[in-house]
Amino acid sequence: MTPLLADLLSRGGDLAARALPLVAGSAIKGTIILAAAAGATTLMRRAAAATRHLVWSTAVVGVLVLPLLELVAPRWSLPIAPASFAPASLAGPVAGPVAGPIAGPIAGPIAGPIAGPVEVAPAPAVAVPAEVVVAPPVAVPISTVTPSEWGAPASSGPSVLGWLAIVWAAGAVVVLLRLTLGTFGLARLVRRAAPADDAAWVMLLQRLARQLGIRRPVTLLVGRTGTVPVTWGVVYPLVLLPADADAWTEERRRAVLLHELAHVERFDALTHVLSQLALAVFWFHPLVVLAARRLRAERERACDDLVLAVGTRPTAYAGDLLELVQTLGEASPAAAALAMARRSEFEGRLLAILDPALPRIRTTRRAAAVACAVAAVALVPLAGARATAAATPARQAAHAPRPAGESALPSYIVEHGPTQAHAPAAPVRGTPSTLAALGMARAQLSGKVTALAGCRPRAGQHVVSVHDDGAHSSTTIVNGERCLEVQLTGKVDFSDDDTDVERLSSGGMMEIAETRGGTTRAVLLRERGGQLERSYTVNGAALDPVEGEQWLRGIIPVLARESTIGVQGRVARIRRQRGVAGVLDDLRQIASDGVKRAWFTALLQDGQPSVDELRQMALATRSIASDGDKAASLKAIADRANGDPAVAMAIVAAAHTIASDGDRRAVLTRVAGAPATGEVLGQATQAAKEMASDGDKSAVLRLIISRATDLPEVRNAVIDASTTLASDGDRSGVLVAVLGAPTDEATLVNVLRSAHAIASDGDRRIVLTAALTRTTLATTRAREAFFTTADNIASDGDHAEVLLAALRRPDLSPAALPDLLRSASHIASDGDKARVLSAVAARPRALEDAGTRTAFFAALKTVSSGEEYRRVMELVTR
Repeated sequence: MTPLLADLLSRGGDLAARALPLVAGSAIKGTIILAAAAGATTLMRRAAAATRHLVWSTAVVGVLVLPLLELVAPRWSLPIAPASFAPASLAGPVAGPVAGPIAGPIAGPIAGPIAGPVEVAPAPAVAVPAEVVVAPPVAVPISTVTPSEWGAPASSGPSVLGWLAIVWAAGAVVVLLRLTLGTFGLARLVRRAAPADDAAWVMLLQRLARQLGIRRPVTLLVGRTGTVPVTWGVVYPLVLLPADADAWTEERRRAVLLHELAHVERFDALTHVLSQLALAVFWFHPLVVLAARRLRAERERACDDLVLAVGTRPTAYAGDLLELVQTLGEASPAAAALAMARRSEFEGRLLAILDPALPRIRTTRRAAAVACAVAAVALVPLAGARATAAATPARQAAHAPRPAGESALPSYIVEHGPTQAHAPAAPVRGTPSTLAALGMARAQLSGKVTALAGCRPRAGQHVVSVHDDGAHSSTTIVNGERCLEVQLTGKVDFSDDDTDVERLSSGGMMEIAETRGGTTRAVLLRERGGQLERSYTVNGAALDPVEGEQWLRGIIPVLARESTIGVQGRVARIRRQRGVAGVLDDLRQIASDGVKRAWFTALLQDGQPSVDELRQMALATRSIASDGDKAASLKAIADRANGDPAVAMAIVAAAHTIASDGDRRAVLTRVAGAPATGEVLGQATQAAKEMASDGDKSAVLRLIISRATDLPEVRNAVIDASTTLASDGDRSGVLVAVLGAPTDEATLVNVLRSAHAIASDGDRRIVLTAALTRTTLATTRAREAFFTTADNIASDGDHAEVLLAALRRPDLSPAALPDLLRSASHIASDGDKARVLSAVAARPRALEDAGTRTAFFAALKTVSSGEEYRRVMELVTR
């Protein structure tokens, strides 16, 4: 062995004597924390993913800080019996010096007897095999205690703990190296990426960030083609998109950015780094590895829930995820970044997305604070716990008073109980039931229709329909009585009475399975050579065709009503028989919002509905609970209405029932963008006023004001709606848009009064400067509203800029100059005040008016700087 290697191994042994007991003790205590988290999240499997993520995050961070808490937490004893099972990592060495009389000769550098108390510092604990039985302490000559007995390496090589330290350090280095390489990979991606310069992307990012309450600046980057969208960074987050993201639909853009910004809003980058650090310290612990995996899975599901909570359609979002998984590659710096779509997590996420019964709530700051408080209360006592063996006769004898002359030196050898290795958690695999619920994803990934009957009835009404390109579809209808699954390749037409399958497209195939009362009946239909072949089964065995056809006659009406299978022909047939009103009557009985939307689409495609029929259809959309499906249906109706006022009013009335601001904005934008009457625009303004998102609300109001240039009542309604905007930038944008059109004095005064409530000095200055393009401040009402708002600007620079902008207007009313000078006297900065006074003095014949001259010198007296005073006076006397 080379001297260098021997020195390294020696240092490894020293590290073992110091670090390993601390790490081992924290690992044992961390098992309690992680096991509790695993049990809690198992009980909360139907709770929101954000709640489970909070539990796992708290547990992982708790395990990570345990070693630090062990060093500072107050210590207390935890008796454990028998002594032979007390772990060394918990028991540890005896703390503090040992005092007692030592009589008799002591071999070593000190010769002669020692009488009286002698303090002996404790040595580190030694790990010995489990089969070693430790006898009570005996008198030991000090000279016989060798370094190897204390766990330090002997001269012949490192101890067992030394080798353990080297192995532990190597594992930690591997994990940290992966994180480091991932960080360098991210830096390389940033260097190669370019900032997003597409205005649509940037505006969408800003709007969604405001909607989620994100105040940190988020940078949007565009990388190479085929990369998975990723997010990283805590203080200055970055979002990376593939280069071909410009080809995405508006709905996909919004969904992807919402998902990535959800990571930013939730500080997922921070919890991810902390979980990697915990994994580096406790890489040998199977529960820590499991916690890191569950943390990542729940993190992605929580972000999916946030995307769905703001109105994204689950089927569309699931389709987007599926395409991202199939077409995009894995993110190379996965250890350091948060990738949106990973193949290994896709199945579970898709199931959660398509489950309408799952809650989609977000974790509040109060809940996070409560979790931290609970964790602190539990961690501090746990960190201070020190296991001690329960009293036994042997131990009592060991600690009994010793006769004079017997050594009181303690034994620092602690027994190790038997240990058991933990097997790593096995990866979760898909079962037939989960694959059946995947629907379209399975059809696309396998390329064929497979046996169904993996679904079981459950409480509530659940309908999930997934389509790819129109050639394949999957539908699952579940309630408390039955579970009905359908896989379709091609197209199908039902009979006129909706009791049988009339035809399948060439080469088509349809599989239907119903589970009810523990019995599964199924039929497989194939089109071959113009003939329809049928095969009926019950619980996998052949079913009598007569009984099978009778069963199928009861199933087809359910499929026709609750799925999109054959919807075009069915809607056309009902319309011929009972008109549009009959179609809408049947539509209201449908449970699935996606199916209702398909019915509206089919109805609009079946000829040109009349104005009254379109109005009925718009009002009927209120029966759709999903904001996304309702908005899509209303937009399609608006496209066919050509701006008819009756239809537009019905669309706006239905838009009031849309909770999602993004979806409501899409509908109102479609209505306001078409030729619209003042009544329609006024109602659209009221619908926009109810929106919570400042970005969406201001966008709708600006569009409405551009269509109402000659409608003062609509402009005033828009100004009133602007007062509900919390964002100063959005409010100023709306008010400036109002001032961009010809404006009467009443509207101008309303704008100035609304601007008075703007907190931002810069935004208030923008509105006042825009107002000067529409007024000369000739009337008392205009001057009062203008200067009252100007006087409330706290920034001297912005205040001065407003007054100077007024002075730059050549036709400014002379009656406004005294009020302007009185406003200038409120400026605290001598420099800014002097700039305004100098501009007044330079204005031709401005000081010839007595009132203006009096106000001028009154303001000049408030200038305390002699230099500024002389500069202004030079202009006056020139």
